[in-house]
Amino acid sequence: MNLELDQEKPMGLVRNVAFEMKKRNLSDVLELGCGRGRNCIWLAREHYSVTGIDFNLDDLLLIKKYMRTHDLSVNIVQNDVSALSFKENTFDVVLSFNVLTYIREKMRKKVAEEVKRVLKPQGLFVLVERSPKDPLYRMGKEIELETYLFKGLAHHFFSSEEFQSLLSPMEIAVQKESRTIDTAHDLPHIHGVWVVVALNKK
Repeated sequence: MNLELDQEKPMGLVRNVAFEMKKRNLSDVLELGCGRGRNCIWLAREHYSVTGIDFNLDDLLLIKKYMRTHDLSVNIVQNDVSALSFKENTFDVVLSFNVLTYIREKMRKKVAEEVKRVLKPQGLFVLVERSPKDPLYRMGKEIELETYLFKGLAHHFFSSEEFQSLLSPMEIAVQKESRTIDTAHDLPHIHGVWVVVALNKK
């Protein structure tokens, strides 16, 4: 993969998040499962204070190398999303793009609690996760409720009601289900996704 090109194309939603952050005068953002950093680095270029976490050390080293050669500042940390190594009330925004989709039920609950802990009051939790509109829905063996093992990887498909339970007592401000075309890897293909924005009411 061409890391140079990777950094030029953040997810389209990230631009909308940045616009909303600017309106609200928010600056500190955490991305769960940042991968090779295309969203983190774009946000850093827009002068936000960015922290990216992932468990894949190879990807994190690639991001750090890219930052050094482009004189950018992003806090890159190898971290477990279910046990974040940050203090309470640290971030204005937490991003989760197809992270909870690949996590088992007990762990999803732990991740949600950690996000609530590290978000500042009135902070935003922005999620893009798989929905039953995805072509892979019900492919493979069901190993938990609405979680299917397909090609060695567990995929969870969220219902509308599940977000209400998982994110409570946060207030869900946006919850939209749609199909999108993914051009970030492999050939263009379709995903069914939820876009959810929750407001931390603590």
